[in-house]
Amino acid sequence: MSKISQEYFPKLLELAAKVDTPKWFYKSSGFIDEELERPLIGIVNTWQEATLGHMHLRQVADAVKAGVYLGGGTPIEFNLMGPCTGYSEATRNYRFDLPQRDAIADSMEIQLEVLRCKGSQQ
Repeated sequence: MSKISQEYFPKLLELAAKVDTPKWFYKSSGFIDEELERPLIGIVNTWQEATLGHMHLRQVADAVKAGVYLGGGTPIEFNLMGPCTGYSEATRNYRFDLPQRDAIADSMEIQLEVLRCKGSQQ
């Protein structure tokens, strides 16, 4: 396998930025062509069984996804961590509360961009 020369690398990055996420990637996850012709809308969910305040979010995400379908889009759901400060109150773990919020926001932004969700573009 040959290496890409330094002079072609910027051109390669420019071309890669123009390429939309390949349909085969989503089709391998179960999406069909008709769904992929509609705008892809990212649905961020922090559902988990370990946190009381997040246990209901499975049903909320399903309702949001139904609304996206009705609105003509294709929802793509993904999960992020959803820590609960209730577990860390009055302990030394409380110091993680604000930093984890930054990590969650950063993770969400990255995932929406990677998935090329139309609802995340401004």
